[in-house]
Amino acid sequence: MALTTFSGLKSSIADWLNRSDLTNQIADFIALTEADFNAKLIIRQMEQIDAITIDSETETVPTGFIAVIFIYILSASTKYVLEYLTPHNMF
Repeated sequence: MALTTFSGLKSSIADWLNRSDLTNQIADFIALTEADFNAKLIIRQMEQIDAITIDSETETVPTGFIAVIFIYILSASTKYVLEYLTPHNMF
């Protein structure tokens, strides 16, 4: 069965559940599942490059920020890639 519409998805879930008492919550189930997938899955289309000038102790991250993939310092046209060190390894 191809799930091409939201109504079709809801209908398929209702058939799979085989419980009439949960049919009103199917849209909530879908929304919660989408939120869970979005929190766990990171794909290349979600990546973006942003330049931040660090001029204070803290900086504001871009809208939609999830995680740092890599970070570097640009000095006189030379990129110095920073690597994470655990506090234990710093000493």
